[in-house]
Amino acid sequence: MCYPWLIVEHKKHERKADECYCQAANGASAALTMMQILSKYAPNKADDGHVPPIVALTTVGAEVRIWIAYVSNGGVHHVSTSFIYHA
Repeated sequence: MCYPWLIVEHKKHERKADECYCQAANGASAALTMMQILSKYAPNKADDGHVPPIVALTTVGAEVRIWIAYVSNGGVHHVSTSFIYHA
């Protein structure tokens, strides 16, 4: 499955940046959960290591940030989001 792999959240400059980041993280988490559920029906079942990461792009006014959300294994389902770029 190729979709969704990108979440985009855009806010005007007047809006709160944290709100934008939280909404993008929620969308990425939902996409990862969907991918995990779908992977249970894959012919070659494996652990969560094969669930692809989700890229999130946030813009608040002219500020752009790129985030990556992924499933990290530790015996428990855990979704991590890391900030990887700022312009």
